[in-house]
Order: sequence, then C-alpha cells, then structure tokens
Amino acid sequence: MGYLSNFNIGASVDSNCSYIEITDNNSYPVTLDGSPRTRANLGIAVFWSLDDFSSVDGSDLTNGTTWFINDPITGIYYMRAYIVPVWSAGSWAANSIVFEDGYFYHNSSGGATSEVPGTHASDWTRLTSSSHATFETHLYSASVINYGYYDLTQISTCVPYTISKTGAGKYTIDYQASSNNKTLTITYYNGDALTTPYSETLTAGTTSFDVDISAEGDGVFIFTIEETGEETYQYIVYEISNLQACANSITQQILSLCEDDPCLDSCLNTDQAAEVSLRNELNKIIMLYMNIILKINVESVTYLNIFTIDQTRQSYVNEVGDLVEKVDSIVSSCGACSN
Repeated sequence: MGYLSNFNIGASVDSNCSYIEITDNNSYPVTLDGSPRTRANLGIAVFWSLDDFSSVDGSDLTNGTTWFINDPITGIYYMRAYIVPVWSAGSWAANSIVFEDGYFYHNSSGGATSEVPGTHASDWTRLTSSSHATFETHLYSASVINYGYYDLTQISTCVPYTISKTGAGKYTIDYQASSNNKTLTITYYNGDALTTPYSETLTAGTTSFDVDISAEGDGVFIFTIEETGEETYQYIVYEISNLQACANSITQQILSLCEDDPCLDSCLNTDQAAEVSLRNELNKIIMLYMNIILKINVESVTYLNIFTIDQTRQSYVNEVGDLVEKVDSIVSSCGACSN
C-alpha cells in the first residue's frame, strides 16, 4: 500500500520545549488493505530524522499511542510511522513485517512462513531501533506487502538557552532545569579573558542565571555554556550600551543649545561653535553606530539559531569586535573634543 493517506498521526511541541509529542489521532477502525482494522490489530513503529531520513536521529518501537522526542533542538523534524499488522496464525509471505508480543519482526526466511515470531529466529528477525532500513525497504517502497507508512513534519524553534539584556552589561540566561551543573564561561570575541576572568556554575535544578559584565564596558563577548554529556553552546553577545548612551547624551546637549537653532539672534557665538562641534561628533558616532548595527544584524541573521562558531563566523565576529573597540575610544570622550 505504501503511503497511507487515510491514516492520521499528529505532532506538537511542548510549550516549554521539553519534548515533541507524536500522537495517534485515528478514529478506529481504519480501513487498510480493504478491511477495517482496530488499534489492537496494528503495530506502529515511529522513527524521526533531522535530515529527511538521510540518517535516523531516534525511534520508538513500543507500539504505543503517544510517542515523545525529548529535548528537541531547533530544526525540522521528519517523522515517519510504519504501520503493520499484528501477527496471527497463517502463512506470511517473505519480507512481511508484523508485530507480536511486544516486538516487531521481519520474515527474512526468503519464503512464506507460518511459524510464530520469536520462536523461530531462522524465519523471523526481531527489529530494533537500528532497523530503519528494513522498515523503509519493505514498507516505503512501491512493492509493499503489508500496510505501509505515514509521514509528517514538525518545525521546532526550541533553543536551549535564552539570553536577555536587562541593563548596561547585564543579562539573564534562562534555560531548562537539568540534573547536572552547567559551566558558563565568558571571554572576549578573540578568546581573551575578561579583565576579571569569568567562569560561573549554573547549579543543577535552576532555570535562570544573572550575569553582570558591566565593568568591561562595550565589547563583543562569547558566552560558552557547557554541561556534562551535552553539546556545548556558544552565544555571541554585542554590548554597545556606552555607545548608545553617548549618542543620546550628545543629542540632549545639542537640543539644549540655542533652542536647536544656531541661526537665532539670541544664540551666542560660543553656543554656535559648541553646537557645531557637537553635531560633528554626533555625526561621526552615528556613522560608526550604524555600521556596527549593520554588521551585527548580518551576523545574527546569517547564524540564526546556530550555537557554534566556525572559522568563517569567527573572522566576521573579529571584524565587528575590532570596530567596537575602536569606537569605544571615541565614546570615552563623548563629544568633549572633536578631531
């Protein structure tokens, strides 16, 4: 039968991104192979993949009615349910796949068999989580003997950690609770340690952590989060609060001089000169600010939901980081003088 268009398997992502739930949404009996089938007549094996089954990332062969993909990452999950009959007494053709007594079996004898699965290993091979190729060969192809398969996809936008800015140089990291401690290390974009080297423990069972690196001023930082037995995640954080504050300060100074109109008769020559100087400084800062923002946006979009830093990305981040450091020297005077 191949693809079972009248079958109905659904999926949804938990609101906390703890799991993707796959559910059997059929109203039984369902007509398969010309006959009505109850749930008790069927075995359902579920596999999932992040690359459309070029490889397999997980499976559940419990023949349940609900299946879970725990701790999903960001990506498109391709899910496939293979539907087979429950074994019953009779003759089963070569390459039949059936469910019997808690397990899936494949008739690998090369011919028909009436033996009971689980009692004659020479006829029936028990299928496991590594047997996707067998399911695919005999239930996905056009020459399907028993029932077939049902495909669905689910987009997951789950990210393991969320970093929110709460103030100048201050951030809150939110994450799912874990039974393991996590280690947070913060460095400059080029790998150099902070003025005060930063390494903290995110204690097991907690779900948030506050970070204060305001003493470092503006800069580009790498937040690296490690957990035993889990992937390492790297986040690039752009801190330009001082630059933004300087631009705002100069703007306010300009607005306070000559009622923002140096051509007024009441505007003193000294105020006119001061305003021109401030406007020149503001123009310089805004030009640099917009350049930095453009580069940050390009990097953020290009590497959206990517939590590793390869050589190409590092080169680009180095460019932004070097620019922020140059701007920081201008911001330190913040309009006090003009070059």
